[in-house]
Amino acid sequence: MDGTGDGRVKWALRTLAWAALLALPCIWLAPHYEHGLLVVVSVALGQPVGVDGAKVSDLSASNMLGVYAAMCLATTSAPRRRRLAALALGLVAMAAAEAVTGIAAVAAAWRQESHGAWPESARRLLAAALAFPRFTCAPIAWLLLLGPSVRRSAARREPSPARTERRTRETASRPR
Repeated sequence: MDGTGDGRVKWALRTLAWAALLALPCIWLAPHYEHGLLVVVSVALGQPVGVDGAKVSDLSASNMLGVYAAMCLATTSAPRRRRLAALALGLVAMAAAEAVTGIAAVAAAWRQESHGAWPESARRLLAAALAFPRFTCAPIAWLLLLGPSVRRSAARREPSPARTERRTRETASRPR
């Protein structure tokens, strides 16, 4: 991304292309990713946590990892090593956030089982609070890990006001 409108459109198109390319692998990985999260939650809570066999895998968790990977891969203004490091670190951070969310969800469900159901408004608030990280982690991780590189890159490409003024004067003073 180069900071210009045209550069942002190109970045968005590259992100969409990468997301489309990564969609099928994310769908294939979804059951394994969900199983891994259940193992982490079970270990963290000290009790086995599982889902019934009829449950369909939640694709949004693995798809958000794919969207984040697409955002990183589409950011050509950052150096390749920086993009790959941000990709690795961001995927780990997003998986950790998903695990924490899972732990909170299971703990809340167990609490309701032992102490009675919560009011509907509290359950809706909990559901919204648990869904929030899933859909905000990708852009937040991208901004934190690659945003500074993109801003520096855009700043290098933008001419300084003094240089722009000097070029304008030079162009105006040239004989025609």
